[in-house]
Amino acid sequence: MALRSDTPHSALIGWLQDVYTFWKAERLRRYEENWNYSYDAIRGDYNSEWVERWKKLEGHAWRSRVFFKLSKVKTMASVSQVIDMLERLPYTMKSTSRPEFSPGQFIPTEIAEQRAKAMNRQIDDRLEEAKLEQRLGTCILEGAMYGGAFLKAPVLRNVMQKAYQLQVPQPAGYQGPSIQFPPEIALQYGRHVPVQVQRLLTTIEHPSIWQLFWDFEARTLEDGIGVLQRTMMNTGMLKRLGYVEGYDRVQVEAVLSEQANSTGSGKFGQGSNQQINDGPAMQRLSKSDRNIEVLEWWGRVPLRLLQDREAIQPADVLDGDEVEIFCVFVGDRMIRPPVPNPLEGRRPYHVFPWEDLPHEILGMGVPESIRDSQVMLNGLCRAAMDSKAFSTCPQKGVLGDQLLPGQDPSTDAPGKVWQFKPGVTDIRQAIQWFAPPDTTGNILDFINMFERWADQESGLPNIMHGETARFDPKTAFAFSKLLEAGARQLGKVIRNIDSGLIEPIVTAFFDHEMATNPDESIKGDYQVIATGFASYRERLKQGESIQMALQLALSNAQLLMLTNVPNLYRDLYDKAGMDSDRYVREDAEVIDIQNQVQAGVQAALAGLQPPPGRVAAQGDVNAQTA
Repeated sequence: MALRSDTPHSALIGWLQDVYTFWKAERLRRYEENWNYSYDAIRGDYNSEWVERWKKLEGHAWRSRVFFKLSKVKTMASVSQVIDMLERLPYTMKSTSRPEFSPGQFIPTEIAEQRAKAMNRQIDDRLEEAKLEQRLGTCILEGAMYGGAFLKAPVLRNVMQKAYQLQVPQPAGYQGPSIQFPPEIALQYGRHVPVQVQRLLTTIEHPSIWQLFWDFEARTLEDGIGVLQRTMMNTGMLKRLGYVEGYDRVQVEAVLSEQANSTGSGKFGQGSNQQINDGPAMQRLSKSDRNIEVLEWWGRVPLRLLQDREAIQPADVLDGDEVEIFCVFVGDRMIRPPVPNPLEGRRPYHVFPWEDLPHEILGMGVPESIRDSQVMLNGLCRAAMDSKAFSTCPQKGVLGDQLLPGQDPSTDAPGKVWQFKPGVTDIRQAIQWFAPPDTTGNILDFINMFERWADQESGLPNIMHGETARFDPKTAFAFSKLLEAGARQLGKVIRNIDSGLIEPIVTAFFDHEMATNPDESIKGDYQVIATGFASYRERLKQGESIQMALQLALSNAQLLMLTNVPNLYRDLYDKAGMDSDRYVREDAEVIDIQNQVQAGVQAALAGLQPPPGRVAAQGDVNAQTA
């Protein structure tokens, strides 16, 4: 795309467009085909324009159209398991070993801990307002699909929220200015009225992995030269952006004017010969009216490209000739002029890999891990269905010269009349029906084999998501080992979420509170500790220890006498995240049931009818023990 030299910041925009073009080509080469495979495996959509790849993988065109959605089952089960394992807000904030007001001025430990708890409550409130749990849930789903996902935080947004104000009704017919009543009158006669209030909130956003481009040769996002986020907007969205503080409304209006006068059908801001990689979901959305490409840059640029160099402080210059900036541009127009990074050099993007790959920012997702099994299961299921279709539908052989002219032997219908030439005394001389053999054979065994391989490739046994009809372990030991192996695999994912998302995001919110919160009593020298993996690992170890102790106690009569089995059994439920009060009877209830059973036995031995209600109680006990 040719850039005009008469627009502001044209040199910087040209440099950023070159970086963007190179990153698009690199992402296409490294990731996008794999991402589309994964998306198709989740959706199983035969109308996808990428469906030819699956035909190529399986070696032939299809007759049946079944898509065995194993990738979807494994992905959704993995996501559910990870979300269940994470706590509500899996972090804690503690003072450092020697907390300081400033270098050399130490804070007493008790005061530092009190302040840390107050800051923890403050950040909890901010994270709830930012909807961390919801953003984290969708981020985990995308990470399982594509091998990694991003969150953007902290982000300051002006939002309209509903609130309630205490107002006293004005006198009937009064048209003047609102009357201010004393507080005691307002408390007595006031009514809570819903109002819309504009607030500046610190939020968390979940940009799609398809929207982001980064330095693919870097080990981390901070090590690379920058991160670029692409957002497709329509004219209304871009116009509203022009009224946001910091944006150049003149340049926004110029973009809108040029877009209205453009005659091309492609996306505004890109050359017609360039490929736009929006991802499957955004491609469907952008076919309507979201055709303006807005690019947001966070990263380093050469100092020589900046027009307003006087505004750059010496502390902002990196390595003598680079500056970390933030800017937004559309095509050859800078709609958000470049400014030094307002986050003190830290970029607001955080990423976690699903399954680690060495020296890669992203990892391997569930569909990629089981792709071979997915392909084989698709082919095997289609082969079985095609074989059944052939073997259940009769075939026929026809001697055409034995039929009267005008008859079509290729069409069949119930009640069809066949007309033969004179002299045909046996219709079997002209037409023969036969059934092709069923060749499915041991296809079902192969299907089961590849499902077992998918369990191993994904690290998620079927039993972890409720499937026990096949491969049901015969012993409690085998059952526990299956669960343990799957839980340890998902534990790695939780550790990546801790280090890639929770800890840096909470640290960013902490830095924001330290810089902007007027309450100095909650500030101090703290460290953020993500606790998702640690708490999960502790629960796992405690559950294993309790299970071993319970098995040991039940295996020996003397140990059984020394062990409080009911309490041990309740702890096992609690560590598994289940309500022991719901599933385990109270001691008094157990004693009452035992007394009823004993009374029923004595009555039976004496030849008497058991008292009413006791037979049912005994049946309940038998059902529980069974």
